[in-house]
Amino acid sequence: MKNEVKRMNKKQKKIFFCVCMIFFLFLIVTIYLLKQKSPYEYLKEQKGMTAQTTANECLEEIRFDNKYIVFFINENGNLSCAVMKKKIFSYEILRISGELSQSKNSKNYLFSSYEDNGYKWIDWGVINDSDIESVLSNDNKMNIIDNLQYSFRICWIIGNGEENTPPEHEEIKIGSSI
Repeated sequence: MKNEVKRMNKKQKKIFFCVCMIFFLFLIVTIYLLKQKSPYEYLKEQKGMTAQTTANECLEEIRFDNKYIVFFINENGNLSCAVMKKKIFSYEILRISGELSQSKNSKNYLFSSYEDNGYKWIDWGVINDSDIESVLSNDNKMNIIDNLQYSFRICWIIGNGEENTPPEHEEIKIGSSI
């Protein structure tokens, strides 16, 4: 009879221990999810090596697959672009491309490549002319982000494999035929 009582106590202890472990794991996961940072917040915390790679203001975060494109204004007051990959508890910065000026005096495009299970690239630019309806990069239509707080838009396209560098860009004005 005493052995049966001891076995029940051992079983009860095991069950109690398992329930406590499950509760503890649930608590940790809940805290982690509540404190999850956005890609931009992670990028800003990393404080780049130069003013060019240090994030000052987020313009846009775009998610694709398990990666993010973060367009931001850097400490120089210029635009930069980071390509980041989601990891279990944080992010990995795959590439921070060079910076582009917000100036209306020039065509601003930048091509950057990075390695992530193969050769990948991003081609992006700044559109300062409100008459431009679309932009082609090597005959591929680029995505356009309207930035309401500034007087420019951002165009971008991503791809895999080799790409003509530098890409040929064609700006299509409103009312033009492609």
